[in-house]
Amino acid sequence: MGELKERLERIIDPAIRVSTIEGLTDEEVAEHFDDLITYRDGVVDTLNAVSTRMINIAAKASSSKRRVKIEKPAIPYNPKILRLDPNTLTPTVNHRIYLELLANKYAVDIREITERRNGKCDKEIIKRAYREAVYTLRKKYGLGFQRIGRLLGRDSSTVHGTYRSICNELGVQP
Repeated sequence: MGELKERLERIIDPAIRVSTIEGLTDEEVAEHFDDLITYRDGVVDTLNAVSTRMINIAAKASSSKRRVKIEKPAIPYNPKILRLDPNTLTPTVNHRIYLELLANKYAVDIREITERRNGKCDKEIIKRAYREAVYTLRKKYGLGFQRIGRLLGRDSSTVHGTYRSICNELGVQP
């Protein structure tokens, strides 16, 4: 596996590892097929062990203690507009990890999304990643426009305009 194995071992967050693997080209998958199968089997074994542990813990819990799960309403999502479904982000994925995942999903450097640029950006892919970041940081993480602006190197009024624009595109209330 060589270079890919080293790259994956440097990534601590499992969600980013999976996102990295999802971003591989068909040629890379073919080249590293056996190693990817081994990695997948290890992940499956880990998930099975965690599931078994959860079942055992739940069995020990008193049946009289029923938990009522209150779910937040789903965040409006359209795969034609957003590449990462904000509803699938686990509570352990904070806004910084989310930005890394997003950059990985769009195959751009995170700095291209988060650093202030002089003038307009000509790369449509970076514009899309920026718009998605604004929407998710506001809807999923509840960050204010000034905070999002600081994170993404933009003015809060620019962020607000972008947010309203993507909400209109998705057909949701800002």
